[in-house]
Amino acid sequence: FIYFAGHVSLIIALFYFLYAWNMRPSAGSVLRVFLFTQFYFVVALGVNFLLDANYGYLMAKPENPSIMDFLGPWPRYLLELEVIAFVLFYVLYLPFRSAPGPSADRAPLEE
Repeated sequence: FIYFAGHVSLIIALFYFLYAWNMRPSAGSVLRVFLFTQFYFVVALGVNFLLDANYGYLMAKPENPSIMDFLGPWPRYLLELEVIAFVLFYVLYLPFRSAPGPSADRAPLEE
């Protein structure tokens, strides 16, 4: 339950910032998010190694059948996941590329 509640909360927060604050991702957002993901990736790998865990499936694919079965063996699938993540981040950014954001000369809540 907590897993789903946490992820749904992220989606709710996204829509809150999009509509209540009129915030939009900037041109550098894709790269910043990807670089943060790389930091998370390295930290999670270290924690997985120290605790003999598999958080984020970074040490092995899930035991049950999953979409990750279409990817190569470990560690190659980690690189494939990175490419997929970057492409996904960019595709999610595309609708906002030409969307107007808050103007620099007025605050988002001023109307």
